[in-house]
Amino acid sequence: MVTGGSTGLGRAIAVEVAKGGAKAVVINYSRNVNEAEETADLVRTQGAEPILVQADVSDDAACRLIARTAEP
Repeated sequence: MVTGGSTGLGRAIAVEVAKGGAKAVVINYSRNVNEAEETADLVRTQGAEPILVQADVSDDAACRLIARTAEP
């Protein structure tokens, strides 16, 4: 799971995790779904399944949602 995974360093980490052989990458973003979708496309090209989760990680309830989404 990569928080802030839609842009910048988070995007780079999400792509590298996919390159490293992850089967799925949870991409957390707070606002811009278009940027998150761009990251998802990059992750997909590396052979991993992107899972997009919109949530604000400064909110405890949102973090619980992310954790439930990431469970196998």
